[in-house]
Amino acid sequence: MVVRPTQKEADESFYRHYADELRRLGCRRQSDAAARPACAVVPEEALRTMRGRFAAGHGTYPLVGDPDTVVREMAKIPASGFAGCTLSFVDYVKEFPYFEAEVLHRGSRRLGLRGPRPR
Repeated sequence: MVVRPTQKEADESFYRHYADELRRLGCRRQSDAAARPACAVVPEEALRTMRGRFAAGHGTYPLVGDPDTVVREMAKIPASGFAGCTLSFVDYVKEFPYFEAEVLHRGSRRLGLRGPRPR
């Protein structure tokens, strides 16, 4: 989960840092090993995407963007039949307050992802 005020910040600030730059520094072998079964049949562009996703969260579904984009992506999870999901942050203590203020309280109730807060 990478939520920033703008999509550009989310893409460039941290997601690109850990999905691309850190992969080059030490995660390349692990991401390549995870993607290897598909290497013979998957186009190179798709392999690049897979490598980035493995480096960024070991193949998890990335929620990356501005708050409205993340809310729309989160809405796809229950719409796909899932009852819930686990969210992961790189630095939970620093990132969760922004997620709570800008994603949970701004838009998730509007999309039915969350009910009203208990009193």
